[in-house]
Amino acid sequence: MRRLFHSYNNKLSLVAILKKGFLPGFAACLCCFLAIFAHPAWGKDELVWHVLQLHRSLGTVDVYITDKLMRLEKSGGDIIVLYRGDIDQVAIASPGHKCIYVCSRESFYRQGFSVTNPGLKATRAAKAVKRKQVTFMGHAADLLDIYACGIARNGKKVEIGCAGMKVLAAPGDFRKAAEVVETIYATPITGAMPLEMRLDYSPSGGEMWFQTSERDLKKTQPDRSTQSYFRLKTMKLTREKKPPSFFAFPKGFKVLDSQGAVINETDTASELTKLILPSP
Repeated sequence: MRRLFHSYNNKLSLVAILKKGFLPGFAACLCCFLAIFAHPAWGKDELVWHVLQLHRSLGTVDVYITDKLMRLEKSGGDIIVLYRGDIDQVAIASPGHKCIYVCSRESFYRQGFSVTNPGLKATRAAKAVKRKQVTFMGHAADLLDIYACGIARNGKKVEIGCAGMKVLAAPGDFRKAAEVVETIYATPITGAMPLEMRLDYSPSGGEMWFQTSERDLKKTQPDRSTQSYFRLKTMKLTREKKPPSFFAFPKGFKVLDSQGAVINETDTASELTKLILPSP
């Protein structure tokens, strides 16, 4: 009986120790442990490239990009395009109308971006050749020559230098995220964030781009001192930090079955309609 009482008393002493001393410390350690695992590494701010650009068809856009994440905003936030490498999907959203379209990166690559996809066929056939590395706005960039397939007078297919590009020469594999941007812009696929694209022909001679000899092409090229023939220009290139939520696909939006349906809901559609069908 005395042994049983002694054993029970020891248990009480242990409970008292846990309550008075050990338990609060253990609870504190447990809270810290849970806090660490409640906020894993992906919960930290992302160091991103922020590129403010002017695209000939889209107007002013902001691009935020890492090797696995991308967010493109048309001026005013009318259209937002997101890419997440962890699920390899693209989302096109209209925050103003709370609607969204989601597809795989491969599907988006095939579709193109509905605003610019008429130019996809030509740019996908083009070849990019690195000329040299340069400094662009204080950062390393690759200068590329773009060659398109042309036809000589004798009918022979030839490669014609038709454009020049600058792309970001950042460390890391940006191929998938950059591919989404290049699909949106309808620029040649280079696997790097496009910074600048200059076209070596005038709009009036554009129909000759892929059909003529290099000699005839030169006749249609504008004065290089003018800046009217840039398809893409960069006005700002900086490094910034953004929270992971910045790249999250919006929740609670109405899911539509095509990107065209989303874009038709935006002000961009009205702007394009005005350009194509100007009011009398």
